[in-house]
Amino acid sequence: VLSMIGYVLPNILCKFVNVPGVKASLVTHELIRACDLLKFMTLHSPEHLASISILKKFHSEDYLNALEQRSLLNIEDLEEFGLLDDCPLFENVLEYAQILVSGSILAAQLLINSCDVA
Repeated sequence: VLSMIGYVLPNILCKFVNVPGVKASLVTHELIRACDLLKFMTLHSPEHLASISILKKFHSEDYLNALEQRSLLNIEDLEEFGLLDDCPLFENVLEYAQILVSGSILAAQLLINSCDVA
C-alpha cells in the first residue's frame, strides 16, 4: 500500500535563494523533480505567512525582536540568540522565519488530516 505523501514547498522560498540552507532545499527539490518523484506526492504551499503572534508560540519576544532589528544588535546579543556562527543574520530573516513556520504548520496539518508523510 502506497503512503499518501504531502510535499510542502513555500513558493516564496525562492526569494531567499542565496541563503545557504535555502539553496540546499532548492537543490533537493530539483533532484526530486528530475527523478520524477513529484508524481508520488501532493505538492502544497502555505497560503499566507505565519503571523508574529504565531511565531511567539515558538520563539521568545526578545528573539523575534532581535530578528527584526538585526542591524542594531551587538556581538553579545548575536551570541545570546545563536546568530553568529552557524545561523548568521541576513536581510528579511524575520520573513524567512515566518515562511518556515508556515510550512511547518501546513505539514503538521497535512499529517493530521490527510497524509501519512509530510
